[in-house]
Formats: sequence, structure tokens, C-alpha cells
Amino acid sequence: MNKKFSIVIGAIAMIIVVWTLTGFSEYELSYVTVKDLKEENIHKPGKRVKMGGTIVDGSRQEIAEGWRFELAQDELTIPVLYSELTVPDMFHNKRVEVIVEGIYEQGEFHADNLMTKCASRYEGKIEEDI
Repeated sequence: MNKKFSIVIGAIAMIIVVWTLTGFSEYELSYVTVKDLKEENIHKPGKRVKMGGTIVDGSRQEIAEGWRFELAQDELTIPVLYSELTVPDMFHNKRVEVIVEGIYEQGEFHADNLMTKCASRYEGKIEEDI
């Protein structure tokens, strides 16, 4: 009885491992840098990736298709076309950091998902109740 139980548990464990290794990989997005996309061009056109950076002040333009802006990392920038009209409130702040998901084609990043990064700390004096 214990031998059959061990075989069944082992088979279930193997199925879960194989499913995890093959099933989730298609939904994971690689995190790339502007340098990866512009200089090395290591990713196939049309492959979904994730990228983060700071929106260049003055580059935001609302257009019929959504938003167009420049995303900066270090000294490099890349044009981004975000295909939605609604954006998070923090999108309009100066020096806002964003994470975009989409594809890189013909020198432009076509994003279909945009998230603003929240500040890791809040500045200001904290008053304690005594």
C-alpha cells in the first residue's frame, strides 16, 4: 500500500514540476533595458518585454491612439507609444518612474500596459502623539 502511494505522489510531483517549467514560461516577461533594445537588439521583434525608466519632462503628448513620451535610463532614451488614453494619476508628475510592458518595433516601444512606481519613501516631518 505504501509503495503505490509513493508512486502516485511521485507521479503527481513530476507532473507539477513539468507543468510549472513549461506552462509559466510563456507568461513571464523578460525585463530589458534601453541599452538592450537600442544597442544589442537581442530581442526578436514582436516579443513582449518589460522595461522601466523615468519619463523625460516635457515629452508627454496625448494623441488619438493614447500617449507618446520618451523613457530615460541613465543617459539613453527611447520613444514609447502607450496605446491607452487613461493613465495613472502619478503619470503627470515630474520625474515619474514607470514600468511599461509591450513590444519593441521599428525603433519605438509599443506599450499596452503602464504602471507608475510609487515613491519608496515619503519626505516630510513625522509628528508623534505624546
